[in-house]
Amino acid sequence: MQVFPEFFLDMIPRRFFSKDNLETLQFTQKMKLENGNEIQQRFNLVKKMVDILIEQGIEQPTKLQVQSIKFIQHTPYQNFGILAPAGAGKTMVYLISVMQRAYDNRHNQYLILEPTKLLAEQVYKNVKIVGDALGLKTAVYIKAVDIPAVNLLPNVIVSTPGMAKQMLKVHFISKNIGIIVLDEIDVIIKSSGLIDQYLQVLRSIKLGAQVLLFGRDLNKEEKDRINVAFDNPTIVDNSKEMMEVVSDTTREHIIIYDNEEDKNLSFRKLVNALQANIKTIVFARTNEIAFWLYEQVKTQPKIALLSKDYQLDYQSEIGNVGLGDKMLGIIDRFRDSKTMIMIATDIMAVGINISDLILVVNYDMPLNEHKELDNSIYNRRNGRVARFGKSGHVVNFIREDEFEKITQSILNDHVILNEIDVIENIGNFVQYLIGIYMEFNGKKQRGKLPFEYQEP
Repeated sequence: MQVFPEFFLDMIPRRFFSKDNLETLQFTQKMKLENGNEIQQRFNLVKKMVDILIEQGIEQPTKLQVQSIKFIQHTPYQNFGILAPAGAGKTMVYLISVMQRAYDNRHNQYLILEPTKLLAEQVYKNVKIVGDALGLKTAVYIKAVDIPAVNLLPNVIVSTPGMAKQMLKVHFISKNIGIIVLDEIDVIIKSSGLIDQYLQVLRSIKLGAQVLLFGRDLNKEEKDRINVAFDNPTIVDNSKEMMEVVSDTTREHIIIYDNEEDKNLSFRKLVNALQANIKTIVFARTNEIAFWLYEQVKTQPKIALLSKDYQLDYQSEIGNVGLGDKMLGIIDRFRDSKTMIMIATDIMAVGINISDLILVVNYDMPLNEHKELDNSIYNRRNGRVARFGKSGHVVNFIREDEFEKITQSILNDHVILNEIDVIENIGNFVQYLIGIYMEFNGKKQRGKLPFEYQEP
């Protein structure tokens, strides 16, 4: 059984340990901190770090964040992890923990591993902001040209596991690692190739590194594998409790279709009605379908396609760069609202944070090999909205003969969700969204569209 430090137990609900050594804690409520001194005291942080947090608007951490950071800081250091939905603030936990430790002890390096280049680049942006303010050297290693000068080894590194292995071989990552963060552990554990790469990295560094694990949820078998692979870490499993909170802020809707032609017509009606007024991600099952959908609506304003297999004319605005950089550029343009509707595959469902995203459209529902709803992927997609307590909407395209089975699966997985709306009129639905979210001439407009809606 894992043992929590006494200070940790004093401030959490007393819950029982499950058979697989995972404790369930409810830390969904926010903790309002009145000033920088209180933040500094709660987190035991250097003053510069507090100033950065306040500047970035981090003034209301959750209890999950506060107690997790304290646990990570507590000596002797123990391996630790959090399972929680997207938007729960997991990134802030490891970012604060790693940067504070790196500031206090610059003799070690600190390594954050992400499963994809896109995630590594996104996380590194935050690492660099904090690192620059604290006077720390930081680096992102996702391709060979990232190799640094020997005399400028960074304090904090963000990398993919494959690139980290190469950098360890040539000593650009030392074996003296203070903390190693394994992000998206639920994605990693499902891929034998990925988990092997992570374990190879761990075997290449000296014993004593604190391992921090972060992900959404794990089944019993996956938890057992985690315990064996990472020396029985203490894992706070908050995935189910916080999923109820996320479900409470996400409204789900359904467009029922009879055949593929009907489905595509409804999709074009939806995009036409949106008119680039609502920031939206459309999920397709394959790159081919995503590209086909883009071709159907590309004359509409501010439409983007994220695909590794297709090159588009608007990408030339990003410059003559590699494919990975182009994809990052496309995401940045979407984040900056230069594009407003993104058509993509599940590459956008893992860890990509778009803070003002309002709508997720599942053009293709994620189904497993048994033609049943894959709730893990479904929740990842929908986790792009309703982050950090904000509200969001999800539209699912469901064939009429699959309606009952899929909707029942959604309801069974979301305890707090007790109804799903069926969209009868797409124009009215978009009008409803705009009435809630869009501001025109300084005030919210309800009851009419800011444009003339026409059937495509």
